[in-house]
Amino acid sequence: MKLLFTFLFLGASQILLANKINFLSDSDTGSSLHLMWKFKTNGKINSSSCSYKDLIYFGSEDNSMYALNRHTGMLVWQYQTNGKINSSPITDGSKLFFLSMDGFFYSLNSQTGKLLWRFETGGEKKIDTWDYYLSDPVADENLVYFGSSDSSVYALQLETGILKWSYKTEGSIHAKPVLHNDTLFVGNFDGYFCALNARNGNMIWKFRSIGDLYFPKGELQKGALYYRDNLWFGSRDYNIYALNPKTGRGVWNMKENGSWIIATPTANGNYLYFGTSDSHAFYCIDITTGETKWKLKLNMRTYGSAAVLMAFFFRMF
Repeated sequence: MKLLFTFLFLGASQILLANKINFLSDSDTGSSLHLMWKFKTNGKINSSSCSYKDLIYFGSEDNSMYALNRHTGMLVWQYQTNGKINSSPITDGSKLFFLSMDGFFYSLNSQTGKLLWRFETGGEKKIDTWDYYLSDPVADENLVYFGSSDSSVYALQLETGILKWSYKTEGSIHAKPVLHNDTLFVGNFDGYFCALNARNGNMIWKFRSIGDLYFPKGELQKGALYYRDNLWFGSRDYNIYALNPKTGRGVWNMKENGSWIIATPTANGNYLYFGTSDSHAFYCIDITTGETKWKLKLNMRTYGSAAVLMAFFFRMF
């Protein structure tokens, strides 16, 4: 039996690579990666892609959103904004949503790239050298949600882009919100993690990161993971946190000496997996206790999430 999987790698090399990994028959233990195609943009690629049927979508720091044929890598359409696109797009099959550094949130026809609507925020900005991303959106059947550098969380109507509600926080929001049932969870650059009512934007609870001597705000740069009735996220105060999503109270935290934890964790079974920044480490920890099960030394920083496939790990930088 042969199983075929396609992985799309995005990176600062300005090239989108598509690799196919072949898992061969049970009697053949070999596996291999084969380059299917590559596509070059005119800017760095810091965000992730999304796909629907035969198309894959991604943004670039050349200010463009791209749609490619995922089988051939051929360009289907390209939409130009007036700012870098470091927000990962999402699609509902007919519409594509993303945030640009030009201060607009966009909805495009996913098949043609035609502009459907756009919404102006209070402005987007890069906080510092290590701030590579803008907030990725999430959506339900009626609304699309995202954070902004203007410190607000926005909920817009999917079809029209009309503002449903907004909530002002204490700091810029470049993390991806997490939507679970009718609650929206998101962290910001002032070290606060909030739970909001997704219907009206009212705050349910707010958690403050511990902070550190050199990073007293404990900035929350990327999104959280909701898994088995807990929330997990990393911080620039060197901690990874586990919170109770109903109360906002801490379950446990683990401090990594001398390194930010930026990457959104990945969970599988009873274990949590994540990479670190300056300490160049990759962890497997117990989700119940926070105990380290094993630790792997890497050769560079990790800001992206890991992917688990069967018995294999794929680390996204």
